[in-house]
Amino acid sequence: MKEKNSNLIEIDFLGGDKTVKFKNQLMHATDIFERGKQLATHERISFVVTGNPRLSILCERIATACEKTGGYAVFVGIRKKNGKRVANPYAWVMSGVQSISMKQGNKPLGWALFRDILAQLDYKAKTDENMRVVSVMSA
Repeated sequence: MKEKNSNLIEIDFLGGDKTVKFKNQLMHATDIFERGKQLATHERISFVVTGNPRLSILCERIATACEKTGGYAVFVGIRKKNGKRVANPYAWVMSGVQSISMKQGNKPLGWALFRDILAQLDYKAKTDENMRVVSVMSA
């Protein structure tokens, strides 16, 4: 139950915990992954924030918290606030990412352009000339 002066936030998260981070680093160290490819899982997470959170910095704080606990974030996007899709582009994106190798649990799901994965999640990505995502907006 939502308390007065609280906000239900729903985010999309692409990244990984310590185990996924180790596998990601191993793939880069052995040149299996090129620099712009990242291993990631997708999670849709809901939580309650007391007060009126500054959504513009909430995504960056989530990405930083993930790093501090041994994981990593490739993308953090605010999907909904209080059950309504947010109109403004509140998102944090790891720089230099072109493609994502997706997995669910221990099962690999294949890879795709980062831009295309974000489109499947209803975000619109702006890319550079090398197809690296440089910014994200709500679709």
